[in-house]
Amino acid sequence: MNCTENILIKGLKVEQNKKSIQNTHLSPLANEPVNQKTTQKNVKSNPVKKKANKKTDEAVSEDIPKQEPILTITCDQNLVVGKATITISFKAQVNQLEPKGIFHCRHANSDYITTHFEATYARTAFPCFDEFWHRATFSLSIQNIPATMKCISNTAVHSSRTSNNRTSYVFEKTPNMSPYLLAFSIGAYDVVCEDVVGANGDNTQVNIYYPSDQIGKVAETVMSVTKQALPLLEEYFNVTNEMKVDFVITPKLFGGGMENWGCIFLALPSQDKKEKGNKQQKKDDSFVELIIHELAHFWFGNLVAMPFHLKEGLAQYCEKKFGDVILGRAPTSSNTHSSFALSKQSALAVFDKNTKQEDFAQVFNGLTYSASLSLILSIVSEVGEENFQQKMRKMMDSYSYKYMNEQDFVELCT
Repeated sequence: MNCTENILIKGLKVEQNKKSIQNTHLSPLANEPVNQKTTQKNVKSNPVKKKANKKTDEAVSEDIPKQEPILTITCDQNLVVGKATITISFKAQVNQLEPKGIFHCRHANSDYITTHFEATYARTAFPCFDEFWHRATFSLSIQNIPATMKCISNTAVHSSRTSNNRTSYVFEKTPNMSPYLLAFSIGAYDVVCEDVVGANGDNTQVNIYYPSDQIGKVAETVMSVTKQALPLLEEYFNVTNEMKVDFVITPKLFGGGMENWGCIFLALPSQDKKEKGNKQQKKDDSFVELIIHELAHFWFGNLVAMPFHLKEGLAQYCEKKFGDVILGRAPTSSNTHSSFALSKQSALAVFDKNTKQEDFAQVFNGLTYSASLSLILSIVSEVGEENFQQKMRKMMDSYSYKYMNEQDFVELCT
């Protein structure tokens, strides 16, 4: 019978308090910061030199290299292949310097705690298999936040309890998804809610959260675009969105937006009264495209996991294609033009050495972004837009809740 004694888990800047292993199912548990608890199912295990855990039959050791984001758990006895449970109690810090991992910012005399886990910052919050090709379900609870603040995560609130002006939340379990998509935000938010009619006629409640000091104009724009984009995307991919659709307009964010499944984060747009005419119109159009871009990820990247350059290329294609419809532009924005003139071979070459998520995240810049779109445009040019849409629908049928690599994608589309 096959067996193992080592399990590898990603965990960077996380203080490990204790671990235990039992032969049931795999699930690391987190309970800091903000008194949060996270469960990730379907995990593996690796070495730490530590005395045996009194609550288990097996000794657990640990040895975490300072520079290597790998937690190794080793047992004195080999683990028989089968189901097991890994329980890890730990603490993680809230980032006060930059919007990565779990981070804090202050806006209009209010405190906000928000997350950004793409591409590999989930490991700074809790030990996990922090690569985009791994998927798991997550159960999150956040405890003892000020009762006047709102707390938003990927899924609906399962239960909440308020005592002494502090509220604790337990959220529904997430669908099977990549760790970088887990998210929450806590802060002084106002909210607007409307029902949006999907492609099949069903209603989806859309919630737009925004800082309480704002007048809500940005939220109105997000709602207006979502009303149009959601049915367009559902019809294009022939898949009805089953996740809740929340947008959280945050005071601080890494980049302009993040497609957390069920709760998209958007950076609060800067206000510049001097911008007028074409310059302001271009900025407004870009914000519309950003909303489409992040919502489109619900289908690819989220529902169908794939390498970053594929999901970002598809998102840019969708933001242009459906941006043309929503903004009333001539239908040319998604076609090949001089600024995206890379061939498919040239575009693939940009990513040839970036097979690891960590490497790819570091070099994802303007050039690689353009190459991502060029790759998609070159395929669309080869097969035709109508045929490409049919292939995207086939992708949804074959790879929903699964990982699709680059070879799978190219073979499907050509």
